[in-house]
Amino acid sequence: MEYIIKPKKALYKSEILNEKEVENLLKVCNGTMMKIPIYMACFYGLRRSEMLGLKWNAIDFESNTITVRYSVTNCRTKNGTVCRTFKDEAKTSSSYRSFPLLKEIKEILIEQKQ
Repeated sequence: MEYIIKPKKALYKSEILNEKEVENLLKVCNGTMMKIPIYMACFYGLRRSEMLGLKWNAIDFESNTITVRYSVTNCRTKNGTVCRTFKDEAKTSSSYRSFPLLKEIKEILIEQKQ
């Protein structure tokens, strides 16, 4: 029996936006449903799975903090359909973290919650 060599997984290399590109991105997303996720990614560096896992109880408007506790990931079933898996903990212990609730983000979240 011959062995099959598994192809190497391509390494993911993230691209970092410069200040002007971030400014343009923030302008373009205003008024869209992507505004909150894009702001969270730009200001806090949250992963997509962490943003999807955010709940209102992770945001403390009184002490001005956001705490990342959960994540949501996609999976594929045997028949190819996509399902979402809600995880009760962050990816790693270092993924469980808190951020100061920035004024810009707080205003957007309060507007969304109303």
